[in-house]
Amino acid sequence: MSPTPGLSNAFLTKIRTYPSLPSHTWYYVALITISVCNKPELISSVISHAFTHNAIPGSTDPAYVQEERTWLARNPGSLGKIDDNGKESALRILRRCREGLVKSGAIGGLPKAINSLYHLRKVHKPHLLDPLPQNSSSSILSSSLHPLSSTYPTGRPNSVPSDFLNPARDPNPTPANSGPPSPSFSPQTANPTLSFLNRGGQFFNTLYGPKVAGKVLTNLQNSSPDLQILATWIYALILSESTVLSPKETSFALIAALIPQDVNAQLKPHLQGAINNGAEKEEVEGVRGVVIEICRELGIGWKDQVAKL
Repeated sequence: MSPTPGLSNAFLTKIRTYPSLPSHTWYYVALITISVCNKPELISSVISHAFTHNAIPGSTDPAYVQEERTWLARNPGSLGKIDDNGKESALRILRRCREGLVKSGAIGGLPKAINSLYHLRKVHKPHLLDPLPQNSSSSILSSSLHPLSSTYPTGRPNSVPSDFLNPARDPNPTPANSGPPSPSFSPQTANPTLSFLNRGGQFFNTLYGPKVAGKVLTNLQNSSPDLQILATWIYALILSESTVLSPKETSFALIAALIPQDVNAQLKPHLQGAINNGAEKEEVEGVRGVVIEICRELGIGWKDQVAKL
Protein backbone atom coordinates (compact mmCIF):
# COMPACT_ATOMS: atom_id res chain seq x y z
CA MET A 1 0.00 0.00 0.00
CA SER A 2 1.38 3.40 -0.96
CA PRO A 3 0.47 6.63 0.80
CA THR A 4 -2.68 8.28 -0.49
CA PRO A 5 -2.19 11.83 -1.85
CA GLY A 6 -2.73 14.32 0.96
CA LEU A 7 -1.21 12.10 3.64
CA SER A 8 2.43 11.80 2.69
CA ASN A 9 5.02 9.80 4.57
CA ALA A 10 6.49 13.12 5.74
CA PHE A 11 3.16 14.23 7.18
CA LEU A 12 2.47 10.86 8.80
CA THR A 13 5.93 10.89 10.35
CA LYS A 14 5.20 14.35 11.73
CA ILE A 15 2.06 13.25 13.54
CA ARG A 16 3.53 9.88 14.59
CA THR A 17 6.40 11.69 16.33
CA TYR A 18 4.36 14.65 17.58
CA PRO A 19 5.64 16.01 20.92
CA SER A 20 3.91 14.69 24.06
CA LEU A 21 1.68 12.34 22.08
CA PRO A 22 1.10 9.22 24.22
CA SER A 23 2.61 6.00 22.90
CA HIS A 24 0.48 3.60 20.87
CA THR A 25 -2.16 6.22 20.11
CA TRP A 26 -1.28 8.13 16.95
CA TYR A 27 -2.76 5.63 14.50
CA TYR A 28 -6.23 5.32 16.06
CA VAL A 29 -6.38 9.06 16.78
CA ALA A 30 -5.55 9.65 13.12
CA LEU A 31 -8.16 7.18 11.86
CA ILE A 32 -10.88 8.71 14.03
CA THR A 33 -10.05 12.20 12.82
CA ILE A 34 -10.04 11.05 9.20
CA SER A 35 -13.35 9.26 9.71
CA VAL A 36 -15.14 12.23 11.26
CA CYS A 37 -13.73 14.43 8.47
CA ASN A 38 -15.40 11.96 6.08
CA LYS A 39 -12.17 10.92 4.35
CA PRO A 40 -12.18 7.13 4.81
CA GLU A 41 -10.22 6.66 1.60
CA LEU A 42 -7.16 7.96 3.48
CA ILE A 43 -7.20 5.10 5.97
CA SER A 44 -4.93 2.86 3.90
CA SER A 45 -1.99 5.27 4.14
CA VAL A 46 -2.25 5.43 7.94
CA ILE A 47 -2.37 1.64 8.31
CA SER A 48 0.51 1.18 5.88
CA HIS A 49 2.61 3.68 7.82
CA ALA A 50 1.67 2.10 11.17
CA PHE A 51 2.55 -1.39 9.95
CA THR A 52 5.90 -0.11 8.64
CA HIS A 53 6.95 1.92 11.69
CA ASN A 54 4.97 0.57 14.67
CA ALA A 55 4.28 -3.09 13.97
CA ILE A 56 6.50 -6.02 14.94
CA PRO A 57 8.21 -7.17 11.72
CA GLY A 58 6.42 -10.17 10.26
CA SER A 59 3.36 -9.81 12.51
CA THR A 60 1.03 -9.60 9.50
CA ASP A 61 2.08 -13.07 8.33
CA PRO A 62 -0.58 -15.81 8.72
CA ALA A 63 1.79 -18.09 10.65
CA TYR A 64 2.63 -15.32 13.12
CA VAL A 65 -1.04 -14.41 13.60
CA GLN A 66 -1.99 -18.05 14.16
CA GLU A 67 0.72 -18.41 16.80
CA GLU A 68 -0.31 -15.10 18.39
CA ARG A 69 -3.94 -16.20 18.65
CA THR A 70 -2.81 -19.38 20.39
CA TRP A 71 -0.77 -17.20 22.75
CA LEU A 72 -3.78 -14.95 23.36
CA ALA A 73 -5.89 -17.95 24.28
CA ARG A 74 -3.35 -18.70 27.02
CA ASN A 75 -3.17 -15.05 28.11
CA PRO A 76 -6.73 -13.78 28.56
CA GLY A 77 -6.96 -10.03 28.81
CA SER A 78 -4.11 -9.39 26.39
CA LEU A 79 -4.81 -7.56 23.13
CA GLY A 80 -1.73 -8.72 21.29
CA LYS A 81 2.01 -8.82 21.57
CA ILE A 82 4.36 -5.91 22.30
CA ASP A 83 8.08 -6.50 21.88
CA ASP A 84 10.97 -5.15 23.95
CA ASN A 85 11.27 -2.15 21.64
CA GLY A 86 7.64 -1.14 22.20
CA LYS A 87 6.48 -2.31 18.78
CA GLU A 88 3.02 -3.87 18.65
CA SER A 89 1.70 -6.75 16.63
CA ALA A 90 -0.42 -5.88 13.61
CA LEU A 91 -3.34 -7.63 15.28
CA ARG A 92 -3.09 -5.37 18.33
CA ILE A 93 -2.86 -2.23 16.19
CA LEU A 94 -5.94 -3.20 14.19
CA ARG A 95 -7.94 -4.07 17.30
CA ARG A 96 -7.27 -0.62 18.73
CA CYS A 97 -8.11 1.05 15.42
CA ARG A 98 -11.44 -0.78 15.18
CA GLU A 99 -12.35 0.04 18.75
CA GLY A 100 -11.50 3.68 18.26
CA LEU A 101 -13.72 3.88 15.20
CA VAL A 102 -16.57 2.07 16.95
CA LYS A 103 -16.43 4.55 19.82
CA SER A 104 -16.17 7.50 17.43
CA GLY A 105 -19.42 6.40 15.82
CA ALA A 106 -21.26 7.16 19.04
CA ILE A 107 -20.48 10.88 18.84
CA GLY A 108 -19.08 11.48 15.36
CA GLY A 109 -21.76 9.76 13.28
CA LEU A 110 -22.51 6.08 12.79
CA PRO A 111 -22.57 6.28 8.96
CA LYS A 112 -19.01 7.64 8.96
CA ALA A 113 -17.85 4.94 11.35
CA ILE A 114 -19.46 2.25 9.18
CA ASN A 115 -17.72 3.53 6.06
CA SER A 116 -14.38 3.81 7.84
CA LEU A 117 -14.55 0.33 9.35
CA TYR A 118 -15.38 -1.00 5.90
CA HIS A 119 -12.32 0.74 4.42
CA LEU A 120 -10.18 -0.53 7.27
CA ARG A 121 -11.33 -4.09 6.59
CA LYS A 122 -10.33 -3.75 2.94
CA VAL A 123 -6.70 -2.78 3.66
CA HIS A 124 -5.61 -5.96 5.43
CA LYS A 125 -5.90 -9.72 4.95
CA PRO A 126 -8.88 -11.66 6.40
CA HIS A 127 -6.71 -13.55 8.89
CA LEU A 128 -6.19 -10.26 10.75
CA LEU A 129 -9.92 -9.90 11.41
CA ASP A 130 -11.09 -10.84 14.87
CA PRO A 131 -13.17 -14.00 15.13
CA LEU A 132 -16.89 -13.49 15.38
CA PRO A 133 -18.38 -14.29 18.80
CA GLN A 134 -19.47 -17.88 19.30
CA ASN A 135 -23.13 -16.88 19.49
CA SER A 136 -22.94 -15.07 16.15
CA SER A 137 -25.17 -16.24 13.31
CA SER A 138 -22.02 -16.14 11.14
CA SER A 139 -20.08 -18.58 13.32
CA ILE A 140 -19.39 -20.85 10.33
CA LEU A 141 -17.53 -18.02 8.62
CA SER A 142 -15.74 -17.26 11.88
CA SER A 143 -14.45 -20.78 12.36
CA SER A 144 -13.33 -21.10 8.77
CA LEU A 145 -11.25 -17.93 9.03
CA HIS A 146 -9.93 -18.64 12.51
CA PRO A 147 -9.49 -22.36 13.24
CA LEU A 148 -7.48 -21.43 16.36
CA SER A 149 -9.38 -18.25 17.14
CA SER A 150 -8.92 -16.37 20.37
CA THR A 151 -11.77 -14.81 22.32
CA TYR A 152 -13.47 -11.75 20.83
CA PRO A 153 -11.72 -8.73 22.38
CA THR A 154 -14.76 -6.92 23.83
CA GLY A 155 -17.73 -8.10 25.85
CA ARG A 156 -20.33 -6.13 23.89
CA PRO A 157 -21.62 -9.06 21.79
CA ASN A 158 -22.69 -10.77 25.03
CA SER A 159 -24.47 -7.66 26.31
CA VAL A 160 -27.37 -7.88 23.86
CA PRO A 161 -28.89 -10.79 21.91
CA SER A 162 -26.83 -11.51 18.80
CA ASP A 163 -29.98 -11.71 16.63
CA PHE A 164 -31.69 -8.65 18.11
CA LEU A 165 -32.11 -6.98 14.70
CA ASN A 166 -32.85 -10.24 12.87
CA PRO A 167 -36.42 -10.07 11.45
CA ALA A 168 -36.68 -13.86 11.71
CA ARG A 169 -36.09 -14.00 15.46
CA ASP A 170 -38.81 -14.87 17.95
CA PRO A 171 -40.68 -11.61 18.57
CA ASN A 172 -41.93 -12.85 21.95
CA PRO A 173 -39.04 -14.56 23.72
CA THR A 174 -39.44 -15.73 27.26
CA PRO A 175 -38.45 -12.76 29.43
CA ALA A 176 -35.58 -13.14 31.85
CA ASN A 177 -37.59 -11.20 34.44
CA SER A 178 -41.05 -9.77 34.77
CA GLY A 179 -40.07 -6.13 34.50
CA PRO A 180 -38.65 -4.14 31.59
CA PRO A 181 -35.11 -2.75 31.84
CA SER A 182 -34.88 0.81 33.06
CA PRO A 183 -31.74 2.46 31.64
CA SER A 184 -30.30 4.88 34.15
CA PHE A 185 -27.03 6.07 35.55
CA SER A 186 -28.41 5.40 39.02
CA PRO A 187 -26.17 3.18 41.15
CA GLN A 188 -29.31 1.38 42.27
CA THR A 189 -29.49 -0.52 38.98
CA ALA A 190 -29.51 -4.11 40.22
CA ASN A 191 -30.28 -6.26 37.18
CA PRO A 192 -27.11 -8.34 36.65
CA THR A 193 -27.89 -8.73 32.95
CA LEU A 194 -27.59 -4.96 32.59
CA SER A 195 -24.49 -4.54 34.73
CA PHE A 196 -22.89 -2.47 31.98
CA LEU A 197 -25.31 0.32 32.91
CA ASN A 198 -23.52 0.72 36.22
CA ARG A 199 -20.20 0.59 34.37
CA GLY A 200 -21.43 3.39 32.11
CA GLY A 201 -22.51 5.45 35.10
CA GLN A 202 -19.11 5.10 36.73
CA PHE A 203 -17.34 6.08 33.51
CA PHE A 204 -19.68 9.06 33.00
CA ASN A 205 -19.26 10.34 36.55
CA THR A 206 -15.48 9.95 36.49
CA LEU A 207 -15.13 11.66 33.12
CA TYR A 208 -17.25 14.70 34.01
CA GLY A 209 -16.70 14.72 37.76
CA PRO A 210 -19.67 14.34 40.15
CA LYS A 211 -20.79 17.99 40.08
CA VAL A 212 -20.54 18.51 36.32
CA ALA A 213 -22.05 15.07 35.59
CA GLY A 214 -25.23 16.06 37.41
CA LYS A 215 -25.49 19.30 35.43
CA VAL A 216 -24.94 17.48 32.13
CA LEU A 217 -27.66 14.95 32.91
CA THR A 218 -30.05 17.72 33.93
CA ASN A 219 -29.39 19.56 30.67
CA LEU A 220 -29.96 16.39 28.66
CA GLN A 221 -33.17 15.64 30.53
CA ASN A 222 -34.47 19.19 30.13
CA SER A 223 -33.68 19.19 26.41
CA SER A 224 -35.38 15.83 25.88
CA PRO A 225 -35.85 12.82 28.16
CA ASP A 226 -35.10 10.69 25.11
CA LEU A 227 -31.72 12.40 24.73
CA GLN A 228 -30.82 11.38 28.27
CA ILE A 229 -31.80 7.78 27.50
CA LEU A 230 -29.67 7.85 24.33
CA ALA A 231 -26.66 9.13 26.27
CA THR A 232 -27.20 6.48 28.93
CA TRP A 233 -26.92 3.62 26.45
CA ILE A 234 -24.03 5.20 24.53
CA TYR A 235 -21.94 5.57 27.66
CA ALA A 236 -22.97 2.21 29.08
CA LEU A 237 -22.64 -0.07 26.10
CA ILE A 238 -20.09 1.72 23.89
CA LEU A 239 -17.86 4.24 25.62
CA SER A 240 -17.28 2.59 29.00
CA GLU A 241 -16.04 -0.69 27.50
CA SER A 242 -12.35 -0.62 28.42
CA THR A 243 -10.95 -3.96 27.28
CA VAL A 244 -9.30 -2.57 24.15
CA LEU A 245 -9.00 1.14 24.92
CA SER A 246 -8.60 2.23 28.54
CA PRO A 247 -10.73 5.11 29.90
CA LYS A 248 -7.83 7.49 29.26
CA GLU A 249 -7.40 6.22 25.71
CA THR A 250 -11.16 6.44 25.17
CA SER A 251 -10.97 10.11 26.15
CA PHE A 252 -8.31 10.59 23.47
CA ALA A 253 -10.68 8.96 20.97
CA LEU A 254 -13.51 11.30 21.99
CA ILE A 255 -11.27 14.35 21.64
CA ALA A 256 -10.28 13.19 18.15
CA ALA A 257 -13.95 12.82 17.20
CA LEU A 258 -15.07 16.17 18.63
CA ILE A 259 -12.43 18.56 17.29
CA PRO A 260 -13.31 18.17 13.58
CA GLN A 261 -16.98 18.85 14.38
CA ASP A 262 -16.29 22.34 15.77
CA VAL A 263 -18.27 21.72 18.96
CA ASN A 264 -16.31 23.51 21.66
CA ALA A 265 -19.14 23.23 24.17
CA GLN A 266 -18.75 19.45 24.11
CA LEU A 267 -15.00 19.37 23.54
CA LYS A 268 -13.99 21.45 26.56
CA PRO A 269 -15.39 19.09 29.23
CA HIS A 270 -13.90 16.13 27.39
CA LEU A 271 -10.44 17.71 27.49
CA GLN A 272 -10.81 17.91 31.25
CA GLY A 273 -12.41 14.47 31.18
CA ALA A 274 -9.19 13.01 29.82
CA ILE A 275 -7.40 14.45 32.86
CA ASN A 276 -10.08 12.95 35.11
CA ASN A 277 -9.47 9.61 33.39
CA GLY A 278 -5.78 9.70 34.24
CA ALA A 279 -4.10 11.57 31.38
CA GLU A 280 -1.38 14.16 31.88
CA LYS A 281 -2.00 17.69 30.59
CA GLU A 282 0.87 17.31 28.11
CA GLU A 283 -0.69 14.14 26.71
CA VAL A 284 -4.02 15.88 26.15
CA GLU A 285 -2.25 18.75 24.44
CA GLY A 286 -0.40 16.26 22.24
CA VAL A 287 -3.62 14.56 21.11
CA ARG A 288 -5.32 17.91 20.54
CA GLY A 289 -2.36 19.12 18.50
CA VAL A 290 -2.25 16.03 16.28
CA VAL A 291 -5.97 16.23 15.53
CA ILE A 292 -5.70 19.91 14.62
CA GLU A 293 -2.74 19.15 12.32
CA ILE A 294 -4.75 16.45 10.50
CA CYS A 295 -7.81 18.69 10.20
CA ARG A 296 -5.73 21.47 8.69
CA GLU A 297 -4.15 19.01 6.26
CA LEU A 298 -7.65 18.00 5.15
CA GLY A 299 -8.94 21.55 4.85
CA ILE A 300 -11.17 21.51 7.91
CA GLY A 301 -11.66 24.85 9.67
CA TRP A 302 -13.38 26.21 12.76
CA LYS A 303 -15.53 29.23 13.56
CA ASP A 304 -13.44 30.03 16.63
CA GLN A 305 -10.25 28.82 18.25
CA VAL A 306 -10.38 25.15 19.18
CA ALA A 307 -11.02 24.79 22.92
CA LYS A 308 -8.04 23.87 25.08
CA LEU A 309 -7.29 23.13 28.71
